[in-house]
Amino acid sequence: MSCPRTRRAGAKCETLELVRGYYKIREGRVRKRIFEMVKAVGAASHAEVLSGRNKR
Repeated sequence: MSCPRTRRAGAKCETLELVRGYYKIREGRVRKRIFEMVKAVGAASHAEVLSGRNKR
């Protein structure tokens, strides 16, 4: 799949790729663990941004 060059469209494309990959995983237990892992990484990243530790 070809992704558009705009930042917003690129994020949408990345999301679609993530969802497609997720649903290719056949074992529900593995999908659930990956889901929980992604939520945890997102929460940790968000907490870093809020605390000012992630200066980009």
